[in-house]
Amino acid sequence: MNTENKKLRRVSFLNKTLPLMTMALFVFLLPDVVNAQTTYTFTNAQKDYDWNNSKNWEGGKPASGPNTNIVIQGTCNYNGPAFELGKLLITGELNILNLLCTLKVNSHTSVMGQLDNAGRIEIGGNVDIQGPVAMERGTIVLNGNSTQSITMGGVANMFYNLEIDNSSLGISILLLDHCTIGGTLELTDGTINTNGNILEMTSETGDDLIGGSETSFIIATTAAGAFRRHIEKNNDTYVFPVGLSAAESDYYKMELENNQLETTSYLDVFMVRNNGTYENHSGSGNAYHEGTKLLYYCDEEWSMNPDTEPTGGSFNLTLYIDNLNVGLGGTLQDNKYTIVKRPSASQDFAHYDSFEGSTTIPADGVEGRMVKSGYAKRSGFTSFSKATVAGSNDPLPIKLLEFNAEANQESLVALSWTTASELNNDFFTIERSRDGVDYEVMLDTAGAGTSNQILHYNAIDDAPYEGLSYYRLKQTDYDGKYEYSKLVAVNISKPGQLSIYPNPAKDHIKVDLGDSYNDINVQIESISGQKALAENHYSNGQTLTIDIKDLKPGIYFLRLFSQEKNEVFKFIKAK
Repeated sequence: MNTENKKLRRVSFLNKTLPLMTMALFVFLLPDVVNAQTTYTFTNAQKDYDWNNSKNWEGGKPASGPNTNIVIQGTCNYNGPAFELGKLLITGELNILNLLCTLKVNSHTSVMGQLDNAGRIEIGGNVDIQGPVAMERGTIVLNGNSTQSITMGGVANMFYNLEIDNSSLGISILLLDHCTIGGTLELTDGTINTNGNILEMTSETGDDLIGGSETSFIIATTAAGAFRRHIEKNNDTYVFPVGLSAAESDYYKMELENNQLETTSYLDVFMVRNNGTYENHSGSGNAYHEGTKLLYYCDEEWSMNPDTEPTGGSFNLTLYIDNLNVGLGGTLQDNKYTIVKRPSASQDFAHYDSFEGSTTIPADGVEGRMVKSGYAKRSGFTSFSKATVAGSNDPLPIKLLEFNAEANQESLVALSWTTASELNNDFFTIERSRDGVDYEVMLDTAGAGTSNQILHYNAIDDAPYEGLSYYRLKQTDYDGKYEYSKLVAVNISKPGQLSIYPNPAKDHIKVDLGDSYNDINVQIESISGQKALAENHYSNGQTLTIDIKDLKPGIYFLRLFSQEKNEVFKFIKAK
């Protein structure tokens, strides 16, 4: 430790903050007369910085206990054992040296000098940090039984690991300034009210937020008081446990699964409850989901504001529905609700969109579509805005059992679909696409109107696209409402031509090697270039089936290489 440099830095700091220190010391000592507490001051008289040297204390070494108040005036190194005290005031420098060191402060903690915490400090009162704090390893636990406030003298001051374990009812932690956390945030018990101030986690690791529940979450209700999480280009899941008030019924959890988002450095999230002003009500909504108009929009809304919109990648969004209030007296029903988004500046529910042309949802009957699962999910978003959940109780126009598209031996595409029932079904449309985004109509065929029998349909595409293409089935009612089936991928290749399919793939991917290679190596790599599957040795003319069940969902590259060639194909591992 360079004590001379520390002394010079501290002298400069003291000249600037001496009035604040004087006032803090006055406030610190005033209640002691009433509460019969004893104040001990560490002066470092022996110049060895040792907390346990009684000669460094005015009045002798203090005893651990709730009636002991501590003032640190010199440079002090605390190396244990565990110590309990009433209040802590640092006007000098306190260094807590290792993770085994624990200070339990029952009341107010004020840092006017410097704190370097590599251990654990449990605080039961308010926290006032005006001086520089170095917390690159340690943990602060706020475990009072009444509301605790946090005052930070500047954004450069931060906690490293912060745990909230406050047992009070109502607001547990009240922010009075922008609060920054550099490591983990653990929500064990109690709420944090941002109070119009940013609560910021600078860690880019998704798992660094621990816990969160209806009894411990973040009350964030304005853009100026949002919960901010830093993100990077990865596949982490980022949880935003936000709410509108301290009531358990006002907890609204959001999860963001990152699919290699680019450019965006952080995301601010806060909650609002729409009260019907302007056109913020279900009566104005005009979004459709699978051809059915969504009638019932939830009043609560998640606002997502990035520092910069992503320029690449995507994200999957999960919104938890247990506490949502559904507009127009509606309810969310199985397989009939979904996530919708609208621009951040919008004040009209007519701007909501389900983005069903560019995103996907879970299949009917699985989690994310069933109310009992507790959440709605939609995957593949590429921009941030406002989001909520909307549903429709209208009966489905058809019950589609299956839709298939397969290439036959003549390199034509055979299409087939089966319905278990139809209601006011006017006609079907087969649409096809080269990229899964832009579609063209291939053919129309009449529906059965209304039927309760199993019906089979067939069609042939006699001029399919060469290579990989996509098909979907559109069903249209007599009143013009419509819905789409899932996408089906088909690969048409010339004899001897190399091809891979399906794409996206869930469990297996097939590779038709054709006659392009003699002996080759096959290798799958992640988007970051890491080898995801071991390479294998094959000969030409084979159709390979590669098991990809153990791969995480995301984008991968299939690399085929030999002495003659080196080719790379991109594919998507679906959930």
